[in-house]
Order: sequence, then structure tokens, then C-alpha cells
Amino acid sequence: MRAVRVLLGISIALAACNFGGDGADDTSDEPSDGSEATDEQPADDDVIEPMVDAPGAGACEPVEVRAAASHTCIRVADGRVLCWGQNSNGQIGSAATATCGSSSCNPRPTLVPLPGPATGIGVGDQTGCAIVGSDVLCWGGNSFGQLGTGTAGNTLPPTVIPFWENALELAGGANFMCARDATGMRCVGGNDQGQLATGNTGMSLEPVAIDLPPPVTAMAVGFKTVCAIVAGRDVECWGANTAGQTDQAQQPSVDAEPISLIAPFAGVVAAEAHMCVVHDDDERNVSCRGANATGQLGDGTRASRSGYVQPDLRDVVEIRGNADHTCVRTDNGDVQCWGAANTRFAASPVKIDLPGKATAIASGAFHDCAILEDDTVRCWGYRGSGQLGNGELTGSMNEPTPQLAYGCPD
Repeated sequence: MRAVRVLLGISIALAACNFGGDGADDTSDEPSDGSEATDEQPADDDVIEPMVDAPGAGACEPVEVRAAASHTCIRVADGRVLCWGQNSNGQIGSAATATCGSSSCNPRPTLVPLPGPATGIGVGDQTGCAIVGSDVLCWGGNSFGQLGTGTAGNTLPPTVIPFWENALELAGGANFMCARDATGMRCVGGNDQGQLATGNTGMSLEPVAIDLPPPVTAMAVGFKTVCAIVAGRDVECWGANTAGQTDQAQQPSVDAEPISLIAPFAGVVAAEAHMCVVHDDDERNVSCRGANATGQLGDGTRASRSGYVQPDLRDVVEIRGNADHTCVRTDNGDVQCWGAANTRFAASPVKIDLPGKATAIASGAFHDCAILEDDTVRCWGYRGSGQLGNGELTGSMNEPTPQLAYGCPD
């Protein structure tokens, strides 16, 4: 039987937007400060072209961005998909062109070979997927069967996954992946924290349907925690509950079945050990709960919370988060982040100094990206695996200034 938790004292009403969480943590990519950069970085007004030719390419404006532990993918207006960053398991969908420490990588946008134009993309810790027509093609790490191939083992080049046919949205965590379609939601792969919501912790090589009240209108996939917005704009969460992120009672540490949070919400994000919701009211503010050692709840403290706290925000239209930090985009195009990543342990929201208004954002484990109104993609944070897309791999590994990752070729 589904457990129910009621969020009290909040009145709410707002149209749903495209919300969700991005990727998962990757401890092999832990940030560290290095020496001063020695290589020349691309000038701010330069355009970095894809590393491969795209014959017959059409409209090149970026329309979607997704970030995972150590890689980033974008979809452009003509349906091409480009990825960059760590490539140790083929997660950028093509062969590596460089070495980042002990791992292979592509530090600049690289075309993913697909049979046709994509209408959506999704990423997980070591994976990538694209929706092409009614098919879904996936690639990358698959040691837990998280791609839905029915077997375990890395997959490259991009391969059609019959299980995901007619999916509307895909996203992955540390060792599992979920998809949303018109009938509901399914997840596959690792299940050690109950992230498949089967009532146990046994992994599955085939996608399993999640018991949720229809319709499922959005989902947020974190490290090993999952949340979904369902009928009535309630939020249901399951999986890892190590800091009370899915259940106010903080017990058990694993929620193997969905827990309901009854109050209409416009958005939700699940990270590693915290989660946040956007309220569906005129103020469109944010409430967060769970772990807070690095300030990822945004309330100005570093005290973990089993109940909700509210960062000083309003007019939020998009929320993203990963590992130990959270980012939002407000209706004026500003981006604010808090926690441990690009803001370096900020316990309250900090405005990111972007050279224009943002139209979409994405959060990796230690980096973030934004699509701007000028049709460029800017990324900032840790760049040791090439996940910022600016081609820079030497010098200081932490880059607080948004770097140009992609722009339409001249």
C-alpha cells in the first residue's frame, strides 16, 4: 500500500512547465583545484564548432540541454544531438578524441550518429538516449542493464531499445534509467536503494512499471532517488531516503514503494540526498529537504532537514539539481544556484553571471549548463573530464565563469 505524507500550510496554483532532475553523482570525477591554466582558452565571442562534419545540417540553434555526472548533451533545432565530456563507457555516443586523467573524453561537442532527427534526449550517469520518431536509441554504460537492452554490457553505437518505444521523456541515475510515456512510467537496472519501486531491492534487466496514479506529467531522476508529478500535481518519490529526502519520517533509509506528497506542485528535482519542489502558486517559490552539509537546501544553513525549508526565491520556471547542489531559472531569465558545485559551498542562492538570459538549464554532478537567448550554450563548474565543452583540459579544474560550449557555426 502506498504511504502518504501531507505537506501542510502551502497554497498553490501554476501551469506546469518542463521540470526535472539531471543525472547523478560520479565519485571518480570529484573536483579538485589545480594550478593556473596554461593553455589559451577560446575567446568569449568565438564559436566552437562540432568536432565532426554534419553534411546537410539545417537549423543549428540549441533547443534542449541535459547534463549527467561528467558529460553533457544538447539537441539542436534540426534534430541533431551533440555530446561532450567523459567517455569512459561510450556515454557521449561516439569515439573518444582525448584523455582526461585516466579516462577517455571528448572536450568539445561531438555529433552522435542517429538514423534521423531527435525530438528529445535524456542522460544518466554513464548513458545517453535520444527519441527518434517512435523509437528510442541509447548508448553508453550498461553494467546494470540500465539501458533496457535486456542484457548487461556497454552499448555503442546508439542502439534501438524496443522497451522504450513511444517514450516521451527519459532520464537516468547512478545505475538505472526511467522513461515516461502516455501510459505512465517504467524504470530498469540497479535497485539497491529501491529506485525501481518494486517493493524490494533486486535489480531488473527489463523495465518495470511504477505503480503511480495517472497521468504522470513529469519525472525527476536523481542519484538513486526518483520523483514524479502525478494526477492533481501531487509528487510521489521513492528510492534512497538516507537523509529524509523522500519521507519526512526519515525511516526507512530505503523507500521501495512511492511515497505521496499531497499538494499541487509545478516542478520537482531529485539529487543525491536532497530533493526540492516548485510550488504551483502565484509566487512559484521552492521548498527543499534532505541532506544539507554543503548548503544544497538553500536556506542559508548547513543543517539537514526532514521537513521542508524555503530558499529566498520566487518566479521559478525551471529547477535542476545533481549531487550536492541545486539550480533554478526564473521567469526573467536569471539562473541561481546553491550548494557544492559551481557556487562552491554557497548555502543560499547565488546568481550566475551569464552574458544573457537563459532559456533552459541542466545540472551535472559538479557542473551546470544553460542555453541562452543568443542560441549559445554556456557551462561552468568542474571541467576535468571536458564536460564544459570549451576544449580546455589543463590548469585549474574549477571554472566559475560560464564558458562557451556551443554556438551555431558561421
